[in-house]
Amino acid sequence: MTPLMRVNLVLLALVLILGTLALESMDESADAISHLTPDNIHLIKIKNINNDSNLIFHKQDNRWQLSHDKKLLLNDEVINRLLGMVNTHSHRQFENTEENRKQFQLDKPGFQLTFNQQTILFGTTEPVNHHRYVLLDNRIHLIKDLYLPFLMADAAFFVQPEHSEKTHQPDTTAAEQKVN
Repeated sequence: MTPLMRVNLVLLALVLILGTLALESMDESADAISHLTPDNIHLIKIKNINNDSNLIFHKQDNRWQLSHDKKLLLNDEVINRLLGMVNTHSHRQFENTEENRKQFQLDKPGFQLTFNQQTILFGTTEPVNHHRYVLLDNRIHLIKDLYLPFLMADAAFFVQPEHSEKTHQPDTTAAEQKVN
């Protein structure tokens, strides 16, 4: 075998490896559960159906705000992690049939998450890998169970820690003025 043939074989192997890697990365992005991207989301609604509570966040001037208290500064890192759900990988998909909704507890979901107008219902977990069944766009997806803590949290979870401490400390200036 001549040196030129060896170089050609190495180059052919390199092209095959790179092509395979490129196809795999394209498949992963194609398996994202949503067509939305974090940048084009301007509204987040979290509904805890079990205790009938709602959290609503609006994006205004590139800052996320809690709809019922716009003065609070929200923790961008926490919001961005929640927004990452739209890019999460669907490990498996199922038809949206009544039988499947019942089996995966999507007929009576405990939580509902809405990004803009796109609503995701949260069902039960798969017992082996502990992935969660979610219903989105008339399709049932099996995803990593990373987002339930966000859905179970109260508003304080999303507030920047230093701002949260300031808002929860009692105002002592009025009491000090009365003493003087």
